Amino acid sequence: MDNKLIILNNKKRYKSMKKQIIIFAICIITMLPAMAEQTEAPQLPQATTEQKEKPQFEGYQRNIFVGLLGANFFIGANYDMRINPGRMDGIGFRVGIGGLIASAIREGKETTAGIVTFPLEFNHVLGKRRHSFVSGVGLLPVYLSGEQTNIKDNSLVFRESGFGIAGYCVLGYRWQPLGDGIIFQINWNPLVGPGGFAPMWFGLGIGASFKT
Repeated sequence: MDNKLIILNNKKRYKSMKKQIIIFAICIITMLPAMAEQTEAPQLPQATTEQKEKPQFEGYQRNIFVGLLGANFFIGANYDMRINPGRMDGIGFRVGIGGLIASAIREGKETTAGIVTFPLEFNHVLGKRRHSFVSGVGLLPVYLSGEQTNIKDNSLVFRESGFGIAGYCVLGYRWQPLGDGIIFQINWNPLVGPGGFAPMWFGLGIGASFKT
C-alpha cells in the first residue's frame, strides 16, 4: 500500500512539474520580443550619420589660391573647382596663370627673360572632410621671351620669343575647411617637356575656399 501511495504521489508531482515547465516556457516565449526591443542598440538616423561623414551643401566647391612654384613656375593665381555639386571630393579641374620676369647685368650687357605659364589641370580629391589627397595630370602651355641690350649705347643684341608646351603630374596634400575659409595645398609636380624630365619640382598653394 505504501509503495502504491509513493508512486501516485510521484506521478502527481511529475504532472505538476511538467505543467509548471510548460507555463514557464510559454511566458519566456511571450516575453522574448519585448526583451529584444529593450536590449537592441538604438539606431542613429541616417542623416545624422551622413552629417558626421561629410558636410552637407547644395553648391559647388570652389577654391581661389595663390600658387608658388609648381605649375606656376614662380608665382601665379589659380581657380579650382569640383564638378559634382554638394561634394568636397571627387573629380575637378584647375586653371591658372603664372610666371616670372628677371633681368641681370653682366659685362656691359643687360639680359631680360620672362616666362608666362597657363596650367590646365584635371585632378581628383580623395577625402570628404578637411584632410585630402590630391592627384592629377595637366598640360602647361608656356610663353617665353628674352632680349639682351648693350648698356653703353642701348643697342639691341638679340630678342626672341615663342610658345612651348609641357606636361606635369600632381601628387599632394590638401587641407580645406568644412565651410568657407582658408585652403592650403602642398604637392609634388614632376615636369616633362622638350627640355627633358624634371622630377624634383614642388609647389605650394594658399587661398580661399567657398561653396556656392
